[in-house]
Amino acid sequence: MLWIGRARLDVMLLPLTLRPALILPSALILLAFIGGEGAPAGIAETPVPTTASVPAPAPEQVARAYLDAVEGMRWAEVVAHVHPEASASFREWLEVLLFPGSDPSAPRAAPLPGTPEAERPAPELLEPLTGARTVEAFLAMSDEEILLQAFRTLEVDSPGLINAWVDRSTEILGAVPEGDTLTHVVYRLEWSLQGATPDTEILTLLRSGARSGSGGAWQVLESRELGSLRPALGAVLRRLRSPPPGESPPSA
Repeated sequence: MLWIGRARLDVMLLPLTLRPALILPSALILLAFIGGEGAPAGIAETPVPTTASVPAPAPEQVARAYLDAVEGMRWAEVVAHVHPEASASFREWLEVLLFPGSDPSAPRAAPLPGTPEAERPAPELLEPLTGARTVEAFLAMSDEEILLQAFRTLEVDSPGLINAWVDRSTEILGAVPEGDTLTHVVYRLEWSLQGATPDTEILTLLRSGARSGSGGAWQVLESRELGSLRPALGAVLRRLRSPPPGESPPSA
C-alpha cells in the first residue's frame, strides 16, 4: 500500500464505479500537503506547540534561595548565587593577604611561578585557606572555587561563626530597587539564642552583565556572610602563623 501525503494510492486503483466518492476528498488532502494553502475546510490543523519563556527569579526569590543555602551549609549553592564581581573582589583580597608584597591593582601578576620562594606563602598557610598545595595550583583556581574553599575552611576552623549562620531564622520583608540593575532585599533575622533580639539585614543584588548593559539574572553582590568572610579568614591566617611553643612560624 502506498501513501502520498494522506492519500492512499490503492484507492486510485479501484474501479471507477467504486471510487468517485473517495477521489475528491483524497485529492483535496493531497493538494493540501503538496502546495495548497492550509488544510481543506473541515480538516483541523494540528497546533504547533510553543515554549513559553520562563521569567527570571525575582530578587526576593534569589535572596530566599541564597539564605536557605547558607542556613543549610550548602556552600556550592551559596557560591552559585554570588555575583562574579563579589567573587573576584574576594580573590583579590585573599591574594593580597597571602602575598603582602603584591600589587593590589594587579594581584594576579605578582605571585607568578617566578616569584622568589621567600615571597611565597608556605604550604602550611596556602592549603588550609585555598585547598591548593602550590602557588601554581592556586593561580589556576577560578574565583568561585576560591570562594567555595573559603566557606569550607570556615566550617572547619570557625564553627562558632558557621553556627551563627545556621542557628537562626530569616524572613524576607521586601525589596528596594536602585535603578534597573541593582536592588536591596531587606529581611528580618532572628537568632535562636535565648534573649537575642531580632535584627534587620540587607542583601544587595546586582544583575549579571549589568556593567556591560545587559540585564541577566539577579545575584548577590553584598551580604552579611560575605562581609564576615574576610575578618574570619584573617583570624584563621593569624592562627596559622602563630607557631606552637618551641617552633618557628612558616614563612609568609
